[in-house]
Amino acid sequence: AVGDVAMAQSDFDLNPGQWATLRRLLHPQAQVWGALARERGTVAVRLSGADFVQALQRPDPRPMQECELARELRRYGATAQVYSRVRSDREAGSAPYTGVNSLQWQLGPQGWQLLSLQFALDLPGDPLPAAGECLRF
Repeated sequence: AVGDVAMAQSDFDLNPGQWATLRRLLHPQAQVWGALARERGTVAVRLSGADFVQALQRPDPRPMQECELARELRRYGATAQVYSRVRSDREAGSAPYTGVNSLQWQLGPQGWQLLSLQFALDLPGDPLPAAGECLRF
Protein backbone atom coordinates (compact mmCIF):
# COMPACT_ATOMS: atom_id res chain seq x y z
CA ALA A 1 0.00 0.00 0.00
CA VAL A 2 2.85 2.41 0.69
CA GLY A 3 3.95 2.04 -2.95
CA ASP A 4 0.39 2.60 -4.21
CA VAL A 5 0.38 6.28 -3.39
CA ALA A 6 3.82 6.72 -4.89
CA MET A 7 2.40 5.32 -8.12
CA ALA A 8 -0.60 7.61 -7.84
CA GLN A 9 1.69 10.62 -7.47
CA SER A 10 3.50 9.69 -10.63
CA ASP A 11 0.48 9.49 -12.91
CA PHE A 12 -2.09 12.27 -12.59
CA ASP A 13 -4.24 10.81 -15.41
CA LEU A 14 -5.95 8.32 -13.12
CA ASN A 15 -9.04 6.26 -13.78
CA PRO A 16 -11.97 6.48 -11.30
CA GLY A 17 -10.82 3.39 -9.40
CA GLN A 18 -7.32 4.83 -8.94
CA TRP A 19 -8.74 8.14 -7.68
CA ALA A 20 -10.82 6.16 -5.17
CA THR A 21 -7.68 4.30 -4.06
CA LEU A 22 -5.81 7.57 -3.61
CA ARG A 23 -8.64 9.03 -1.51
CA ARG A 24 -8.80 5.86 0.61
CA LEU A 25 -5.05 6.00 1.24
CA LEU A 26 -5.30 9.56 2.60
CA HIS A 27 -5.99 9.82 6.33
CA PRO A 28 -9.04 12.09 6.91
CA GLN A 29 -6.72 14.65 8.51
CA ALA A 30 -3.87 14.27 5.98
CA GLN A 31 -1.82 17.37 5.20
CA VAL A 32 0.38 18.23 2.23
CA TRP A 33 3.20 20.72 2.81
CA GLY A 34 5.51 22.17 0.22
CA ALA A 35 8.41 24.52 -0.28
CA LEU A 36 8.62 26.34 -3.59
CA ALA A 37 11.70 28.39 -4.45
CA ARG A 38 10.85 31.83 -5.79
CA GLU A 39 12.90 34.89 -6.73
CA ARG A 40 12.42 36.41 -3.28
CA GLY A 41 12.97 33.25 -1.27
CA THR A 42 11.11 30.09 -0.40
CA VAL A 43 7.32 30.06 -0.27
CA ALA A 44 5.59 27.49 1.94
CA VAL A 45 2.26 25.98 0.88
CA ARG A 46 -0.15 23.74 2.82
CA LEU A 47 -3.17 21.78 1.61
CA SER A 48 -5.50 19.30 3.23
CA GLY A 49 -5.46 15.83 1.68
CA ALA A 50 -8.84 16.51 0.07
CA ASP A 51 -7.63 19.83 -1.41
CA PHE A 52 -4.51 18.06 -2.71
CA VAL A 53 -6.65 15.52 -4.61
CA GLN A 54 -8.79 18.34 -6.02
CA ALA A 55 -5.65 20.17 -7.18
CA LEU A 56 -4.40 17.02 -8.93
CA GLN A 57 -7.72 16.65 -10.73
CA ARG A 58 -7.69 20.17 -12.21
CA PRO A 59 -6.84 20.20 -15.91
CA ASP A 60 -3.44 21.77 -16.61
CA PRO A 61 -2.52 23.07 -20.06
CA ARG A 62 1.08 22.02 -19.35
CA PRO A 63 0.88 18.31 -18.50
CA MET A 64 3.41 17.03 -15.99
CA GLN A 65 4.81 13.60 -15.30
CA GLU A 66 6.69 12.88 -12.10
CA CYS A 67 8.79 9.83 -11.34
CA GLU A 68 10.82 8.62 -8.40
CA LEU A 69 14.55 8.34 -9.03
CA ALA A 70 15.50 7.06 -5.57
CA ARG A 71 13.57 5.92 -2.50
CA GLU A 72 14.28 5.15 1.14
CA LEU A 73 11.66 3.38 3.26
CA ARG A 74 11.80 3.17 7.05
CA ARG A 75 9.25 1.42 9.21
CA TYR A 76 8.78 0.93 12.92
CA GLY A 77 5.59 -0.85 13.97
CA ALA A 78 2.59 1.07 12.67
CA THR A 79 4.65 4.05 11.45
CA ALA A 80 6.47 4.34 8.14
CA GLN A 81 8.36 7.07 6.32
CA VAL A 82 9.17 7.19 2.60
CA TYR A 83 11.77 9.69 1.39
CA SER A 84 12.26 9.97 -2.34
CA ARG A 85 14.11 12.06 -4.91
CA VAL A 86 11.84 12.87 -7.85
CA ARG A 87 12.09 14.35 -11.32
CA SER A 88 9.19 16.20 -12.91
CA ASP A 89 8.94 16.75 -16.64
CA ARG A 90 6.66 19.21 -18.38
CA GLU A 91 6.25 19.55 -22.14
CA ALA A 92 8.90 18.24 -24.52
CA GLY A 93 11.95 20.47 -24.77
CA SER A 94 11.63 22.05 -21.33
CA ALA A 95 14.18 21.28 -18.65
CA PRO A 96 13.05 18.86 -15.92
CA TYR A 97 13.10 19.94 -12.33
CA THR A 98 13.84 17.82 -9.32
CA GLY A 99 12.86 17.72 -5.70
CA VAL A 100 12.28 15.51 -2.70
CA ASN A 101 9.13 14.04 -1.17
CA SER A 102 8.82 12.91 2.43
CA LEU A 103 5.70 10.85 3.20
CA GLN A 104 4.61 9.79 6.68
CA TRP A 105 2.28 6.79 6.97
CA GLN A 106 0.23 5.28 9.80
CA LEU A 107 -1.16 1.72 9.95
CA GLY A 108 -4.62 1.70 11.48
CA PRO A 109 -8.00 0.00 11.16
CA GLN A 110 -8.30 1.24 7.54
CA GLY A 111 -4.85 -0.12 6.62
CA TRP A 112 -1.94 2.13 5.68
CA GLN A 113 -2.94 5.78 5.36
CA LEU A 114 -0.91 8.84 4.46
CA LEU A 115 -0.72 11.33 7.33
CA SER A 116 1.48 13.89 5.66
CA LEU A 117 3.39 14.59 2.49
CA GLN A 118 6.09 17.24 2.46
CA PHE A 119 7.74 18.20 -0.82
CA ALA A 120 10.56 20.56 -1.71
CA LEU A 121 11.70 21.60 -5.17
CA ASP A 122 15.26 22.32 -6.25
CA LEU A 123 16.93 25.14 -4.37
CA PRO A 124 18.65 27.79 -6.50
CA GLY A 125 22.37 27.02 -6.50
CA ASP A 126 21.86 23.58 -4.93
CA PRO A 127 20.11 21.41 -7.57
CA LEU A 128 19.47 17.72 -7.11
CA PRO A 129 20.65 15.35 -9.87
CA ALA A 130 17.94 14.82 -12.49
CA ALA A 131 19.73 11.91 -14.16
CA GLY A 132 18.61 8.35 -13.58
CA GLU A 133 15.93 5.87 -14.45
CA CYS A 134 12.43 6.07 -12.99
CA LEU A 135 11.73 3.39 -10.41
CA ARG A 136 9.27 0.72 -11.55
CA PHE A 137 6.53 -0.75 -9.35
